[in-house]
Amino acid sequence: MNPMDEPRRAIEAALRAGSALLKTVSPNDTGQTGSHQAGFLLPRSHWRFFSPYPPKKGSNHKHEIEIVWPDGRRTMSVVTWYGRGTRSEFRLTRFGKGFAFRNENLIGGILVLVAEEPLRSYRAYFVIADESIEELQAALGLELVGSSAFYDSSSPHPPESSDACIARACREVAAGFTSFPTTGEMAQEASRILDICSPQLRRAMIDQRLMRCIETEYDLFRRIEENIHSEEIRAGFTSLDTFLKTAQTILQRRKARAGKSLEHHVFSVLKEHQLPFEAQARVNGSSVDFLFPDTAHYEDTSYPRDKVLALAVKTTCKDRWRQVALEASKVGKKFLLTLQRGISEAQVSEILGAGINLIVPHELHADYPKPTRRRLLTVNGFIELAISRLMAG
Repeated sequence: MNPMDEPRRAIEAALRAGSALLKTVSPNDTGQTGSHQAGFLLPRSHWRFFSPYPPKKGSNHKHEIEIVWPDGRRTMSVVTWYGRGTRSEFRLTRFGKGFAFRNENLIGGILVLVAEEPLRSYRAYFVIADESIEELQAALGLELVGSSAFYDSSSPHPPESSDACIARACREVAAGFTSFPTTGEMAQEASRILDICSPQLRRAMIDQRLMRCIETEYDLFRRIEENIHSEEIRAGFTSLDTFLKTAQTILQRRKARAGKSLEHHVFSVLKEHQLPFEAQARVNGSSVDFLFPDTAHYEDTSYPRDKVLALAVKTTCKDRWRQVALEASKVGKKFLLTLQRGISEAQVSEILGAGINLIVPHELHADYPKPTRRRLLTVNGFIELAISRLMAG
């Protein structure tokens, strides 16, 4: 257990305060990219949370805030807006000597900022492990598809990035459910909504459509969740036990959906490209998310090993990649598709060194250390490779 991994304290602080900023730690934040720019990049969309000054082009400004870090250290740090020249960003800087929280082990983790006194005093937490990140997102009802998210207890939804058509379609579809659909049904509805509202995505990179499907499904899920539980919440709870039981049900459902969402959308991509595969194949006593072409060919030792592939799908992979290394020992190549927003160069090397090819949607490549990006596959690249291996000759 990493002593800096603090999901429970972060959740409690965020719920108590009613708001919190969640920001994925990137290689650039920790100085791993060699950039001259220092400090944590902060999202412009939530500038009111950490600065009294709006992000205006053509000007720079600074705002001092006090931050208490996980080790108890207090810093008088500075939020700086860089608006001159080609720059257009907020950065959190000035941490003093011996600062422990800009290191590569935090890459891919979540920095959580909670205001104790808005615009003056904050507490910082780090949530690092895969399960801790899931716990944080489920408890706050957020999903970090982008590089940041904002928890606001007064708002029923996090800020929407979808256009008006997608938002309207999600509302209309959600209103038709009186009980929760299966995770597969939600994935299908999200894909259908995108086909109606953004048909141009069918001609875009596979990576781009996959990311938009996941975002749309999350929006749809949150609306269904709100519709189904709104009356129960308004009516109140007769006992603490009743409240806790309902809360636990909601949290478990959120975790279950998040865990299956990517898998469903990858299944659709593979079907769309007519690749031969078996989902949830049982080999060597464990389950493989996608085995190409199937279990029979995997067990047939006379079948060419370069035509037997295994694909694991993990939303986060900082820890879970290790179980992939133990699966399907007789495949020619192993692949791991993840939405993990960056891990350290050392972790990427460790994964690749274990014989696992790492697949990351194209728009997330910038979150990985620069030296490792050329070693990553895109989803598009994997599909092309799989077609050439499995369907040639």
